[in-house]
Amino acid sequence: MTSASVTIFDNAAELPPEWDTATGTGFMTRTMLRLLENINPCSQQYHFASTPSSTSVAVTYHHHLNLFSFARNICSCSISLNITGVPCSVAAPGLTLGSPDSAALLLNHLASRPGLTIALNTTASSLGSGFISGPTLPTFRIPVAWPDFISYLSAMRSTYRRRIQLALSRGCNLKLAVLTDKERFDNSLHALYLNVFRRSGYPLECLPAAFFRRFPGVITVFRDGPAPVGFVQTLRQGDRLIFLFGGLDYSRLKFNDTYLNMLLYIIRTGIESGCREIDLGQTAGTSKLRLGAKMIPLYLHATHPSPIVRWILRRTSRLLSYGIPQETPRVFHN
Repeated sequence: MTSASVTIFDNAAELPPEWDTATGTGFMTRTMLRLLENINPCSQQYHFASTPSSTSVAVTYHHHLNLFSFARNICSCSISLNITGVPCSVAAPGLTLGSPDSAALLLNHLASRPGLTIALNTTASSLGSGFISGPTLPTFRIPVAWPDFISYLSAMRSTYRRRIQLALSRGCNLKLAVLTDKERFDNSLHALYLNVFRRSGYPLECLPAAFFRRFPGVITVFRDGPAPVGFVQTLRQGDRLIFLFGGLDYSRLKFNDTYLNMLLYIIRTGIESGCREIDLGQTAGTSKLRLGAKMIPLYLHATHPSPIVRWILRRTSRLLSYGIPQETPRVFHN
């Protein structure tokens, strides 16, 4: 292409090959977006900004959301808005920016769209003067530095190792099984996901059971007796293992220390499968920090074509933002 332009696609099947060139691997590929469009339709649109030097792209979708979801429920203001993000509530941005000219073209385009637009989960703390920015839920990642799980435990200071050993003892009766046929992800397992979703202080999309049956990755079910008490859904992308979603039976949570055992299973799997990094996701930050994870700051950005609305957003930006956990535990000896 020889001139600057923005093209909007309503169907992921229509996206040009250059889209994947811009996004690389991950949640923004054409294949992944076609799948999400099919199993989680939410009026997705795909924005392709091209200049002679580069391409920048974004995914938007409509969502009804409490605008102050990330302010620990200080107040409520439920409105319909445009989300720039991956339409399945993962800790990944919904835009990929190329060189400054195509990035400016795309961001000006998004800022001029009707209504309120929120861009989620970028590592960039600012998208320019047209956006009001602030911290959102961080994600928590463990850089793998150990050959096996025992070495991971041995590297810990005794206080943190004892807590893990206690959790492993409480979870000794848990039976783990990979769901080799994901069509067997039934209503009992989806009910565990709904338990977690309903308790979340920061809900976005409520995903249907079909999502778990068809989305790539591995589902591991935890049982204590015949009934499931939890599950985790993980996805490997390159040398990173990502914790996507989980479900819990809260009536058994303390007895089995289920949640901590789920996290430890993901960590063990990541280490033993040769991953270089384990992404534990965005919530329950204190527990993940105490397992040795590092906090990765992420940001949200709000914009509106009206200068008056942008002025209001700037004055209320504190309520849009998430308070970053203050604890910085020293988990390992070095």
